[in-house]
Amino acid sequence: MKIKIISTTLLIAYGIMNCFAQCLELKNNGTWANIGDIDIQGDQITVEALIYMTSANSVNVVSKHFSPADVNYLLRPITFELTTYINGNSGPTKFLQMWNPITLSQNRWYHIAGTYNGSVVKYYIDGCQIIELPFTGNLYQNDFPTAIGNQSTCKCEQFLGKIDEVRIWNICRTQDEIQNNMLNLPNPTSQSGLVAYYKLDNSLIN
Repeated sequence: MKIKIISTTLLIAYGIMNCFAQCLELKNNGTWANIGDIDIQGDQITVEALIYMTSANSVNVVSKHFSPADVNYLLRPITFELTTYINGNSGPTKFLQMWNPITLSQNRWYHIAGTYNGSVVKYYIDGCQIIELPFTGNLYQNDFPTAIGNQSTCKCEQFLGKIDEVRIWNICRTQDEIQNNMLNLPNPTSQSGLVAYYKLDNSLIN
């Protein structure tokens, strides 16, 4: 596939400078949050989060996968990854690993997001679309728990740093929608297509 770079001059020169008082902080290997078996079906998805990396080796932000053959969704600082069925909702599959061409710095906040609308996969940094790739098919289904900050099966793809405002949607959010609500999502119970929203305030049950 030919990679299409949308913009190499991003509107993130200074980034999101806010200091978030409450978030999930992951300091050690093997640490993560289990938010249950959150399946996204069909051919639309958006996964987004605020991240603050304290290690260049930080990997999974939001993961529902074990291997490339079974990814329902996987958001990382360096990639957005999906597996889809070639036809319908079963049988042979194909895998997409879309690389973020921008190197993110440590010790600062970013908002990252991956979207898929059934024909195109896109990656956003601080609300700016930076890359897209063509892709098709319905999302592969698995029974793994969704993990924030790691992989739920092997606990071997550790994110080190802070994570906040995790959202999983069964719709493809637009760039304007992503830009308008990076730091807070108003009226979450009335948001169409919102499947999971973790503000990570007070406790993990929120």
